[in-house]
Amino acid sequence: MGLNSTSLPTFCRFSTTKKWLILSLLFFAVQISYAQKRTVSGTVISSEDNQPIIGATVLEKGTQNGTLTNTEGAFSIDVSSPTATLIFSSIGLEN
Repeated sequence: MGLNSTSLPTFCRFSTTKKWLILSLLFFAVQISYAQKRTVSGTVISSEDNQPIIGATVLEKGTQNGTLTNTEGAFSIDVSSPTATLIFSSIGLEN
């Protein structure tokens, strides 16, 4: 009793190139699942009077990812890395 192509599991019937492609895609999918974003939240307040800064821009450096503070100066942003740098700006604020 010999082996023929119909008695092998489906994966074994693929060519070597297709096997590598499937394994590469599987590996890539696993890597993506581990590349989770982190949420950073806080409140932007003025150093002059400790009042919340409404509508301040919060940007992740080197990306187009950003958000604005709400009426209480609070923000929440999903960043791509635990070592991401945030840049805060608002009209009338000094650097």
